[in-house]
Amino acid sequence: MEDRILRRAWVGAFPEPGDGFMGTCLRALDRLGLEETLAPLVLRMPSGGDQAFRVAQALMVLRAILVLEPWLDRESFLALLVVQCQGMARFAGEVAVDRPEGSYGELQLRAAPDMALAGFKPVAVHLLEDLERRLNLDRALLPLAQTLVRKLPEDLQWNRLARRRLEGKLPEPVEGDPVELLCTGSLRQALDALGWRLRHSESVLDLLVRASTLKLAEADLELQGRTAWLFTFMASLESGRVEGFLQAGALVHLFPSEGEPLAFFLGGGGGAGELAEAILDGDPRGARKSLQGLPSGVPVEELLQAIIPAAAASDPMADTGFRLLALAGVVELLPRLTPGTARLAVGILAWSLAVTQGAGELVAGVRRRLDTRWAEP
Repeated sequence: MEDRILRRAWVGAFPEPGDGFMGTCLRALDRLGLEETLAPLVLRMPSGGDQAFRVAQALMVLRAILVLEPWLDRESFLALLVVQCQGMARFAGEVAVDRPEGSYGELQLRAAPDMALAGFKPVAVHLLEDLERRLNLDRALLPLAQTLVRKLPEDLQWNRLARRRLEGKLPEPVEGDPVELLCTGSLRQALDALGWRLRHSESVLDLLVRASTLKLAEADLELQGRTAWLFTFMASLESGRVEGFLQAGALVHLFPSEGEPLAFFLGGGGGAGELAEAILDGDPRGARKSLQGLPSGVPVEELLQAIIPAAAASDPMADTGFRLLALAGVVELLPRLTPGTARLAVGILAWSLAVTQGAGELVAGVRRRLDTRWAEP
């Protein structure tokens, strides 16, 4: 009986979340569990209209929070989750009753060649499908994914360039470091270098991530979050879809660089805790000094264990959610990267997080509620 009343109170808390939303959400998470709390909200997200893009972005950030849960203490995880739910609740409508036609496989085939909005479509389809899987929903988000693929602008130019390197005549081998070519060479050189490797069945993910890290390190401060999207895109690449890696190379090449040398990130002695403090303070100069002081043997997992909770002190949609999307992307990329590339990516991302650290009043408010034993009647 109590759980049924709580379910009704939880659904009644949206679409206009008021003062009691935070407590109701926390009680639902505590008594009903993660899946039973999130599913009613996710099922009420609109699948069309002018809000589709913003709704998809919010759902993608929700998934990122779930990916990062193992790296967070319970309070930090709940605080991020409640704030994200509060933002999503304003979109809530009626639950769709019609079973959608089509499949994610068909939609991904259509979205994969399309690089509009820096490859947003294939990434969104991938992440929305995965969020469904995590919450045991049955294609509930497929209509939203279909709307994104159908209504957003189309850009197939990069796919045409990729296919030229994968079909017909083999590209000539290109001299030079492929990472440097991706960052500072011509687009033709970059794609030829990748195409030659892919035609010889070589893996290119590691060098793509290294190039993405260079771009992030060299990006203008105002473009940090958008450049960190590269990690989100790389994490969504599937080994069977080879042309996606060439499109990724074109995406890396597209982002501007300011020429900041990476050498300042190499260090001698220090700890990951100082880096976390710099992120909490929003102090990129302090983060840079901390990275300079980190010994080269610091495990990447230790770095992540320090920086993820620090980044979680910022409200989840700070910097339009790019921060959490990039962190989740790097976490998912780790098993596929060499140790050196993984450590470099995490280190540069930590510095970027200090640049983009935003307000954390909403998250802090949830933590205060947790400290006052919200679950007691």
